[in-house]
Amino acid sequence: MENEDRTEYDVALENYRKYLLKETVKNPEDVSVVCQLAGVCYLSSKCDGIEILETFLKRNFDILTEDEKFRMYADLAYLCEDRGCMEEKGY
Repeated sequence: MENEDRTEYDVALENYRKYLLKETVKNPEDVSVVCQLAGVCYLSSKCDGIEILETFLKRNFDILTEDEKFRMYADLAYLCEDRGCMEEKGY
């Protein structure tokens, strides 16, 4: 990616991250928004997507459906595998 394209990409990621943060305030139990936020953090390296998912799971575990838990753990496993922390985190 050329430098100019990279800058536009980074700006778009940052704008989307800010939008998702606002959405988590509006609906703090929205699994889709939290998973997207973790993905944006992963791509931009501006925040810790793993921490976002872990915190959300701890806070909302009892109210999540099995499908939502599956999605959260799948995203978490992907991020941990990519970062090399599967054994450290116990996933």
